[in-house]
Amino acid sequence: TRHDQRLLLMRLLAFAHLFDHRPTQHKALHIFHRFMNDTTFFIPPDLRSIVFHVGIYMGGVDEWNFLWEYMDLASVSEKRVIISALGTTRIPWLLNRYLHYALTGNKIRRQDAAFVVIAVASNPVGLEFAWEFVKVNWKALESGNFGVRRIVDGVLTHFQTTEVCVVFVLSKPSDMLQWLILLLNECDT
Repeated sequence: TRHDQRLLLMRLLAFAHLFDHRPTQHKALHIFHRFMNDTTFFIPPDLRSIVFHVGIYMGGVDEWNFLWEYMDLASVSEKRVIISALGTTRIPWLLNRYLHYALTGNKIRRQDAAFVVIAVASNPVGLEFAWEFVKVNWKALESGNFGVRRIVDGVLTHFQTTEVCVVFVLSKPSDMLQWLILLLNECDT
């Protein structure tokens, strides 16, 4: 069916990006730049995710700032795509700034802050930033309805060893150990 073909196309495009297929990335970046120049330029909804991700991954500060500002105009479902895409930048200071934006509540709802941290943690450039952010901002994350379990789980699953998980759990107050200990099973893969 046509729907199955579109799903297959989306998977193929995602794999092409994952494996740094330059022609595919350049075409997606070209589409992203057309959208930057004219937000009425139509990108089919099923292509927006890959175009936004590639645009931020391949782009720079201008592309990142554009998508950050565009988020004000986006629908709720599109905001989730944008939140994920913004975490793919390879510019370290942008990733760090993005993490701090998640705490301020500026454009990002508290319940969506976890998705910001997870998006940054999913990025090889951002994993250490996300990890440090969680450790430094633990009190604020814990007390502020930020989805701390989802954040911790999302960050720790990107580490390759249980040792990191154990160190994190043992550094927290004992009343949190009950639910944090459950994460060990998810980390030990």
